[in-house]
Amino acid sequence: MKRVLCFLLALAMTLALAACGGQTEEGSAAQSGSSGVQPESSAVSPEESSDTQPESSAAAEESSAAEPETESAADPESSEAEPESVTEPEESSQSTAIEGVSMVDVTDDRMGEDGSTLLEFSYVVVTVTCSDAAVTAAIQADLDSELEDLLASADELTETRRQEGSDGGAYSLSQTVEIERQDGQVLTLLTLTAAYTGGAHGSTVYTPLCYDLSTGARITLADLGDGVADTCTELIVQLCDDIQAAGENPLFDDYADAVSDYVVLDSCFYLAEDGVVFLAGEYSIGPYAIGSTRFLISYNDLPELNQQYVRETDAVTCGEMADGSVYTLS
Repeated sequence: MKRVLCFLLALAMTLALAACGGQTEEGSAAQSGSSGVQPESSAVSPEESSDTQPESSAAAEESSAAEPETESAADPESSEAEPESVTEPEESSQSTAIEGVSMVDVTDDRMGEDGSTLLEFSYVVVTVTCSDAAVTAAIQADLDSELEDLLASADELTETRRQEGSDGGAYSLSQTVEIERQDGQVLTLLTLTAAYTGGAHGSTVYTPLCYDLSTGARITLADLGDGVADTCTELIVQLCDDIQAAGENPLFDDYADAVSDYVVLDSCFYLAEDGVVFLAGEYSIGPYAIGSTRFLISYNDLPELNQQYVRETDAVTCGEMADGSVYTLS
């Protein structure tokens, strides 16, 4: 009996030891499996880390390289833009000014093949310089065009005289230029062209050249303002009434119509220091004996006049404002 009990006890101990050994092997295997995962994880991490860090450092290098380029590119642009923003307003605030009016007298007599003088010819070459290059170019182009027309007239007179033969004296053609107004708003030149082609007397023609210094264009009656031409016509007719009433220099009977037709025109007026001057040429409102007549319409008599053309008090050429409109017989 004792042997049976001992056998059963030994068998139970053996089974217990076997169970404990299995648990030990499973635990060691589990531990060994867990330790096997960690190396794989640690093996992956260094690779990922080693792959990622160079990319990050490369991106950082690119970023650091890009930033200086951006700053160096921006700085020159900003340094170039600042002077423009400062300079442009200063230029726009400056008004056009006449820097110089040069006049050169030229004698250009035209001779025949036999050495005789066909045309005694003299004129003036005018050169204008303004502070604004575009205004200078516009005025100079108009002056050059006027000179070309004069030279063409000289050619025609020379050819006419040549065809007439050697009998008779030479023709003559001359032109002079005077400055009637020069300030920051207006430049007015007045040319006098005198010609003689035989006969009892020659002829004279006044041509006003009146320029707006804001554009370089010639000033027209429309530029003066609405109603200005009508007011000037009425005032000139009144002045003609005074001339006619005086009786010393009788005008044509239809002088009132002649004022509208031959005097109040774009080609016959200019802006002077103290008013608007209209030129009545020979035979326009009266006989040759009264010559050319000037009608000065005072700025004081033209309240509707565009004020940009009224002479400034600090103009280069100053004079007293006319008290009223007057006329002058040459």
